[in-house]
Amino acid sequence: MTNMCPKYICNFENLKEGNPEKWLHSLWQVQNAIMCNEYNVRNLVNSDMIVRIIEIFNFPEASIKIKTCICYIFTVVYKTNYNSLSDNVKNLLSENFISTVSSYWLIQDDKLTLSILYLINAITGITQLDWKKYFQENKEILSRLKKFLYIRNFKNECFVIPKVFDTLSTILHDVEMVEYDTETAIALKISESNIYFISTDIWEDYILLKIFEYTFSEKINYQIAALNLLSILVQEHSHVVYMMMKITVAKRFCTEILIYNTREHVNKDVQVRSCIILAHFYMAISNRQLYNLTICYTIPALCRMCNIKYDAVVRILAGSILHLLLKNNQELCIHTYQIENIAQTLIQIISTSTPIDESDNLTNVYGYSDLIVQNAFNILSSLTDTEESIRTSIIAFKNDLPILNKHIIKHLKSNNWGIRIACTYFLISLSRSPILLRKFFIDNEYATIFMENIKEKYPYNLRKLSLCCLCNLVLHLSYLRHKFLDPNLQFIQSITAILVREDDNLKFHALWILMNLMHTATEQVKIYFVNTVGLKYFMDIIMGDYNTMIQEKTIALLINGWKLQEFQNYFNQFINIAVSHFKFQEDDDSLHVPMMLFLSTFCNISPCRKTIFQSCDILEAIETNLRNEKCMNISIACIRNLARDCTRCDIQALKNNNIISTMKGILNEDVNGNSKNMIMDVIYSLNLN
Repeated sequence: MTNMCPKYICNFENLKEGNPEKWLHSLWQVQNAIMCNEYNVRNLVNSDMIVRIIEIFNFPEASIKIKTCICYIFTVVYKTNYNSLSDNVKNLLSENFISTVSSYWLIQDDKLTLSILYLINAITGITQLDWKKYFQENKEILSRLKKFLYIRNFKNECFVIPKVFDTLSTILHDVEMVEYDTETAIALKISESNIYFISTDIWEDYILLKIFEYTFSEKINYQIAALNLLSILVQEHSHVVYMMMKITVAKRFCTEILIYNTREHVNKDVQVRSCIILAHFYMAISNRQLYNLTICYTIPALCRMCNIKYDAVVRILAGSILHLLLKNNQELCIHTYQIENIAQTLIQIISTSTPIDESDNLTNVYGYSDLIVQNAFNILSSLTDTEESIRTSIIAFKNDLPILNKHIIKHLKSNNWGIRIACTYFLISLSRSPILLRKFFIDNEYATIFMENIKEKYPYNLRKLSLCCLCNLVLHLSYLRHKFLDPNLQFIQSITAILVREDDNLKFHALWILMNLMHTATEQVKIYFVNTVGLKYFMDIIMGDYNTMIQEKTIALLINGWKLQEFQNYFNQFINIAVSHFKFQEDDDSLHVPMMLFLSTFCNISPCRKTIFQSCDILEAIETNLRNEKCMNISIACIRNLARDCTRCDIQALKNNNIISTMKGILNEDVNGNSKNMIMDVIYSLNLN
């Protein structure tokens, strides 16, 4: 070991003596010398004095003051120059020193307790140390820590209690440091291999309640320290939330405290940590009774916290919790709190958002304001996703609809992809309503923006959601269909490119749009479309291993263009596909209806009818689907189309394949009147009365 700095020689000589009074004086000097002076710390760790200090710490003769002073010395060493210690000193510290330190917690002295807490915090900050193993083998250390939470005789309580919370937070900031009790493990479906080390008796009900007591203390440092511990526990140790729910009195007590801590003029750190705990609390619970107990005052409080008067981080967290609650328990939330009040809060956010310049990890590229707006759109999407009445009430809330449209269009063009996507998702919810389509979307530039946002240069999710919006607009707004079918066919070209190049999700929406457009498209557009894509492409989709919904939309698209001669040229190929489907997909009838619909269109074409009468397989498929409730009317429609200009040979083919007898049998069954009327019309047209 290197020689000591001359500054420490006198102190070292005093430490070598057996006089505890001289020890204390020298140790004080060492402590003062290394405070905020890294050069002196390096001199200390490279000297023989460090070993002597460890020896003194283990002497029974050492006073409480000496032990306290040594704890502070090693706190500085651990925090600043642990790596500079020799291997011998490191071994001494890992083998004896830490266990000796924790044993001194039995001594009731405020200053010693506080110095040990500082030292434990410093030790747990050293990543090279296997301190987890020490705590696993010395579980009593956590038991001693928890006792500090309800011992009220500390003279320096205002320093000790917050440090206890900080120490527990540091130790438990790791999922491996938890051992689940049997009941909790079963409740959380945790396997034996995932049961860890520190007993959960530290989180007995009265300890959790004691921590919650500190969360509404008048002393701000108590509040922040206690909330920080709870926020770590609920984020990394979900069984603690489960145990909180087990506390009958805490079912309401816990959430009331957290809501109380989010009042407008409360410290920002207290508000943020309370929101984090509240979020994880609601993420974990599935108990409807607990929701009923708490949600009546949680929803109004969350709406209040979304107000512009609150700090941006609090507003983001409150919006996230509100979104979570409305997504999982919309009906309960709406019955608890008027939808107009929630809508008022959210529309105000959308309409009044301004950039907020504040540096934080949360805002790597964009400002807090973007996250707040994104949350607002997510919540509006949850509200309007299913209920038509909620959609109309949210839009009706704002008398000046053009102003609301103006702000939504602004966000739909935002440079923040998150806002664009969230805004588009909200508009999907609104576009499901035919009433709102004509009131909200008409005479606005939404369609133009969606057409821009489907371009390949934009993020995938934005393109998919924009396509979905266009599907709804094209389906319900006839004037838009005519707008998209412009003479230059630019829109058709962009949708066709997506159809041919993109994955199944985008392909599905492209097919849906084209299906609706082809319904009203001119012959010129249909011919262009067929020549551009090629009908073989669609036939390959129907025959291939594609998603059933894509195959269904493909067939629907072809039905809308069946009158073209190009479509009819593929009739024989389609007949083979249909026969193969009905033979080999008998158990899966998901495509039976669209297949029969497509077949009925060919039954209406004279050259195709001749081929159908000559195909026993097709006639057999029609007869089989006559007995399928889903396909009965479509099958009857096929026969009705075949019955036009029917020869005796054709009628005989129908009889030979049991189609006539099956229809007559249906007349005697309990089926709806429309089906019977259709059959009677067919029998009459065939002169089979």
